[in-house]
Formats: sequence, structure tokens, C-alpha cells
Amino acid sequence: HSAVLRRVPDTPSSCHCKQICFDLLEQGCRSWAYFFESTPDSQLGTRYPSNDTYPVPQPNFPSNLTHADCFLLQQPHDASRQVAWSAFTSGDIDIVISKFTVDGGPGPAEADVDFTLALHGVGLPDQGNMRLKVVDADADCGTAHPAASVSGVKCTQPFVCQPPPYRVSIPRDVAEWKLRIATRFQDTQYKVCVCPGQCRGAQRWTAVPGALAVLGSELSWAASVPASELSRHTPEVVVMVGRDTPAAGTHPGDWRMQVAQAATQAPAGAGQTCEAAAAASATNVCSQAASGFTV
Repeated sequence: HSAVLRRVPDTPSSCHCKQICFDLLEQGCRSWAYFFESTPDSQLGTRYPSNDTYPVPQPNFPSNLTHADCFLLQQPHDASRQVAWSAFTSGDIDIVISKFTVDGGPGPAEADVDFTLALHGVGLPDQGNMRLKVVDADADCGTAHPAASVSGVKCTQPFVCQPPPYRVSIPRDVAEWKLRIATRFQDTQYKVCVCPGQCRGAQRWTAVPGALAVLGSELSWAASVPASELSRHTPEVVVMVGRDTPAAGTHPGDWRMQVAQAATQAPAGAGQTCEAAAAASATNVCSQAASGFTV
């Protein structure tokens, strides 16, 4: 049989056969078939044409052997092509999700840019059933909503989420979603959660191995007057803000800057417009549009 990856003789049971296939997932095992037959001397049995193929019934071949063999197959299990034979038990290895990728690689993802998050595995559900969400790194997959900075996935309840993947490959080993994650000031890690189907409760959600890393803003700044020389009498200070790599989808002419007290751990009014944040605190300064920029 051309799809036979390996035959494992003397396998104790069909459960052992399935486990062997799972252990050889990386070697290409996608389904399994367990053959068990024991015949006394007075009956006719089965023989193998060769060591690495399926057994075939031989009506005139006497045998007193017990066959307990596991066939590891390279093709997905197809119940529609099964042939009734009481000596065989067959199946697949269920749904296995091994990893995720970002635009085809390990990541990290760039903030404020659309990217494709793909789940890789074996026997993935069809396009209408599987759901995905991205939550904070310390959150529980079953009870958490998507992280506030994530767009592309929405959940009316922690376990009821949309949309399904926009593409599932044939054979079903890759499922893809389009996501975007907003910029944060530091590099951030998220947890990728998946539900294979029937997502009616928290127990249906599980974490995919690994962490989704998203790069921080990479912003830096410099001032025309050294900090040691600044005072309330300084007539003017020019502050230059930039980043090492261009930010896709943004233009420096649209940037705004907020100046806060040094003791402030995060920019006051984060999540507000720059003008609203400055109005809320007499110690904050909000810039107008950039007076000049380079690209």
C-alpha cells in the first residue's frame, strides 16, 4: 500500500497503534490502521505479500499465527473509503495544533501593521468551526476577552468569538487569520488561544504553544537644549522624536507628543487624545502638529 509509512508488528492494541502514530507525527504519520487476527491450525488465515504492505485475505492459505500489527499511514483518514473487515480498526490522531507563525515565520509581529497569524497542525477542523483569540500573556484562555490592543477578533463572551479563519488549507494542516495589534511602549508578549469547535464554554479553549511577541514603539528622542540647562526661563526647546525603522501606515506629520513629569511611570492620559490628556493635568504639555519631519 503506497500510503504505508511503517508497519509495527506485535502492537498490543489499537490504542497503542494510535499513540505510535502520534509519536511519529513529525515523520509524516497522519492516520493508522490496526490489524488483529488469530487463527487455530484448523482454519485458514491471512498472509502478507511483503513486510511493508497491508495483509490480504488468502482463502487457501493455512495459518496458526496471531497477527497484531499497526500500520502507520501517510494519508489522512477517509471514512468514506473504508472497507468492512472485522480484523481492522482504523482512525486518525484527532486534532493536533503544534505551533503558530506570523506572516510565515516565528515572529515577532510589528505593531500597527496587519499580519497573518497561522495555526499549524494536523486534522484541523473545517473553516466554519475553529475560533482564535489573542489575550494578555498572563490571562486564562477560557475566561479572558481578547487583549485591548488586538483587532481582527471580537468576542461577545470570553468563549464566543468571531471570525472563523479566512483560509484553511487542503489537507487541513494550516488555518489563517488576519490580525493587527496596536503599538505599546515596550515589547509585549501575548498568548494565542484556540477553540477547535463547539465553543460553548471556557473548557473548549486552550493555549497554543509559544508566545506571540510584538515589538514596542522603538521611539527615541533628543532635545535642542540639554536637560541640565533647562529652566522655566528657557525660551524655546526643539524636541526631535524618531524611530529606527519606518512605521507602516503612519506619517511623522501626524504624530503628537506629550511631556509629563519624570516621576510619571506611563504617559498621563494614555488612550486619550493628546489634547484631552494635556487638559486633564496642568503639568503636561501637548504639542501641535510636527513643525518639520524627515522620511
